[in-house]
Amino acid sequence: MNAVKVILLFFLIAFSHSCNEEINFDNIHLKNGLYINDRNGEILDGHYKSVTPVNGNFQKTDVILLEYSDGIPVGNWSDKYNGDLIHSGTYLEETAIKSKIQQLTNSKRVDLNLWEESDEPSLTIELIEPRVTDSLTLKKVINCTNNFDKSYKFNQIYVDSIVTTNKNYIYEVESKMP
Repeated sequence: MNAVKVILLFFLIAFSHSCNEEINFDNIHLKNGLYINDRNGEILDGHYKSVTPVNGNFQKTDVILLEYSDGIPVGNWSDKYNGDLIHSGTYLEETAIKSKIQQLTNSKRVDLNLWEESDEPSLTIELIEPRVTDSLTLKKVINCTNNFDKSYKFNQIYVDSIVTTNKNYIYEVESKMP
């Protein structure tokens, strides 16, 4: 009987980890530097799925899969339009580089998003509520990526300033891939 309980418990745990909580992407906002569900005010934690009909047509959908840990985006994400993958990426740990960028920009937090679209790899440096975004500082931010592990490949580097979830593209540079 113990073996049956162990097997049932294993499948219950596996099932609960494979489920994605549904959320409308438009209901994800920042509060105190962390992403929350605007509808209930809770900090996002776990796997989420946003399904949005396109132009009111329920035959076509935009499906975004994301993961958060205590309000911070982590792991892999994807965006599929009508079943076709259009964007996908990974949020990088790289705590030393994020800390350096956070100090330079006086941001609440920094997220590093390595992503690609049509086999074009890019890096987006997401500055969460930055206070310093002058051009000299942004050049220093870009220089921080010189310390990345050579296994990260990207052609473009984007810097976004994010306040209340509105992304404001503020800087872009071509990267020299090795």
